[in-house]
Amino acid sequence: MFVRNNKIGTLSGYLLGELNVLYDAREARSVHDILFMQLAGLSRAEVTIRAREGVGESLLLAFHKALNRLKTGEPVQYVTGVCWFDGMALQVGPGVLIPRPETEELVHALIGRVFGDERTALDIGTGSGCIALAMKKQRPGWQVHAADISGQALSWAMANAQQQQLEVIFHRLDILKEVPQGKFDVVVSNPPYIPASERGAIHDSVKEFEPGIALFVDDSDPLLFYRRLAQLAPLLLHPGAHILVEIHENFGSGVAKLFAASGFSGVEVYTDLQGKQRGVFARFN
Repeated sequence: MFVRNNKIGTLSGYLLGELNVLYDAREARSVHDILFMQLAGLSRAEVTIRAREGVGESLLLAFHKALNRLKTGEPVQYVTGVCWFDGMALQVGPGVLIPRPETEELVHALIGRVFGDERTALDIGTGSGCIALAMKKQRPGWQVHAADISGQALSWAMANAQQQQLEVIFHRLDILKEVPQGKFDVVVSNPPYIPASERGAIHDSVKEFEPGIALFVDDSDPLLFYRRLAQLAPLLLHPGAHILVEIHENFGSGVAKLFAASGFSGVEVYTDLQGKQRGVFARFN
């Protein structure tokens, strides 16, 4: 990485110029800010205020290595090893889906709907553990379970639980073939829901680096996981239990109809802040 000098302002300008080649202007600025915060511990304002200060060779090298990885298309969250979710700095890397802001929004909506200090909750397809950990953080009295088919993902999730000092009970299982033990008051799932035919429209940094098993579903049955959850409802859910699932923006009505026909009431399609259908809430009768 060539910079004229080791000043923070010079480094910032060079980095932003390189990132503008890789991303649109808004995302380039976001990645720039993430790198400075995670690698140098500096906010955007601090980068400006301390522009004339110098940095050491080790930090210049760290930025150089990060930029080279970004140029391969690797997500910045993998490069830094951190993704923020509900105020928690979660560890992420190869083999685990990167938590999205839209998912955080859904969790907040859930917490705003489900009250009570003594609830049992299950997060199916937990990935990094973001949903389960956010539930436990917001509702400390809940007994929270989290399940995933991927041992690699569960390793990330358990590490995050330990780092955040939040008690979550983890299970490795294939929800399409196995049944979780016990019944729950709250079930949440962000299952694979992108039809395989849409793979070409997905950004390379997502489809080339993040686990496909957590993203894509066969075109022949895009509602596969929702149908399975509906079938398992009598075994999984207490009467009056809440279920929340994240969805593809085109499948809101399909998932809602499926739940309504499977003994759920109060079925609601949730629209996110971007105006897209993002989740379905329902209660099991």
